[in-house]
Amino acid sequence: QVGAWSSSLGLENSQFSGFKYFPNPVNDVLNIASDFTMDQVTVFNQLGQIVLTHSVNTSNTSLDMTSLPTGIYMVRVEANNKAETFKITK
Repeated sequence: QVGAWSSSLGLENSQFSGFKYFPNPVNDVLNIASDFTMDQVTVFNQLGQIVLTHSVNTSNTSLDMTSLPTGIYMVRVEANNKAETFKITK
């Protein structure tokens, strides 16, 4: 399944650096801090379905993941016309 994610979500290489996310594993809220102004954050489940999307216009954001079931998720952060995708556990 991760192979399917890597081709569709761009996991094969990093598009930008200078951001961090915490905590991982996440309990209720995922915090993302970036050196860039983020445009959008999208969360995908293990099937590649969008389960949460958040429009952002700042360099720091928090995602409320309380409603999502325990599992592994891919989070795609878009900033500066580039994207970065990382894996988190809830």
